[in-house]
Amino acid sequence: MRRVLIAFAAVVLCGCEDFDAAMVSLSDELSFADGYYYDDEHHSDPIDGDCPSIWEYGRVGNQAYARVTNRGSSDVSATITWTAGAPTELYLAPGEVSDFFYQSGSNIPRSLDVTC
Repeated sequence: MRRVLIAFAAVVLCGCEDFDAAMVSLSDELSFADGYYYDDEHHSDPIDGDCPSIWEYGRVGNQAYARVTNRGSSDVSATITWTAGAPTELYLAPGEVSDFFYQSGSNIPRSLDVTC
């Protein structure tokens, strides 16, 4: 219970830019404290067309994740939209692979928009 109170205090006091994502994270922490867990899952979706890319996403260790690879010959900008909270925006040079972006387990990546 103490861990849950600390998590709640962190959400309230953090001045979080994104309240929806913070509340999802708090809800997950309460569930995880009760023993709930998400099975690990991994997906890889190729994106063809003018801005060829690979979108990898899933869950691991009760965290949702996403990563993008630029397979094209020009720079791309990509926006990952999550089920809650602010989108993640990134810019990749040709052949570049983004860092992994992590969110709480129930805040999963919903879509990816890539432009070049």
